Amino acid sequence: MLCACVLSLCVFSSCSGGKVQEFSRTELMLGTVCRITITAPESKRFDGDSALEAAFAKIADIERRISRLSPDTELSRINAQAGVAPVVVSEDTFKIISTAFDYAVLTDGAFNPAIGPLVSLWGINTENENIPTEEDISQMLPLLDWRSVELDEAARSVFLPVEGMSLDLGGIGKGYAADEVGTLLRERGVSSALINLGGNILVIGSRGDGQPWRIGVQDPDDDRGVYFLSLTLTDGSIVTSGPYERFFEQDGVVYHHILDSATGYPAETHIASVSLLGTSSTAADALSTATFVLGLDRSLRLLESLPDVDGVFLLDDGTVHMTDALYRDTDRWRIATDQYRIVRFQPLPR
Repeated sequence: MLCACVLSLCVFSSCSGGKVQEFSRTELMLGTVCRITITAPESKRFDGDSALEAAFAKIADIERRISRLSPDTELSRINAQAGVAPVVVSEDTFKIISTAFDYAVLTDGAFNPAIGPLVSLWGINTENENIPTEEDISQMLPLLDWRSVELDEAARSVFLPVEGMSLDLGGIGKGYAADEVGTLLRERGVSSALINLGGNILVIGSRGDGQPWRIGVQDPDDDRGVYFLSLTLTDGSIVTSGPYERFFEQDGVVYHHILDSATGYPAETHIASVSLLGTSSTAADALSTATFVLGLDRSLRLLESLPDVDGVFLLDDGTVHMTDALYRDTDRWRIATDQYRIVRFQPLPR
């Protein structure tokens, strides 16, 4: 599963010329493989090892606060106090939680940070993965009411009003961490870097040779490392979601990890893969999940209303749909195979 996350995006970053120094490090964090690569001109004195140490310390700090897997994190304490009392958290933890709820509002719950009980019920990619009964799901749905969660900015507290509720920030945590690491590295004078947190990509500047980074997006119907589309990226982020990343199959039916909190089941759309590009990895992470749940037309309507966010949708019929600005900027993308067909977005009548 970890390999699948990493290879969902293939990054082409070899230099065509010029002398650069490269600093790179890989760690298993946030439940996935995290790799950060920094490049700098050979003529520039730069302590890359120190920058990498600080970057991974930042990721570790975020993980210690928002992981559901450890009972000692702030997120776990919030969940443990569901129906009991508000929990006061650090400024950074309150920031990511409040941001997650901002995207819940924006997407009308398609991105739902209160989805924790449903994630646990299905247990996809754990030892406990199973198909819940309809009765189990119907009893679980009231616990997913994100609107009832109480956030007190002045007290910096979070309260889940019903016992059994729980937050899950897995759909936004890697994007948030990528943005935080990007800020840290820029403050340390880094002008060229690639941050890959389990397939959540954020790049600083351009490659070491001055060219844009080129990111290949996994073909969900082919072997790992085979891509159907490549995109150029400078100072931005790209996040890809799809049902092919984590799933299990039973009796010929595939159950994937992108759950729809409105139904309690894996989201049913014709989207095989969605990739979002923007200046914020946090936004791309949260919206990549939400758009898969919303479906093509509602997603493109949403993205067209947002500045600095573009999207690419591969449907199960082999068509590729893009936001209009990206479609018109043909220098930013390249289809790697004639198996798929580009279709310009034509919104349905309102």
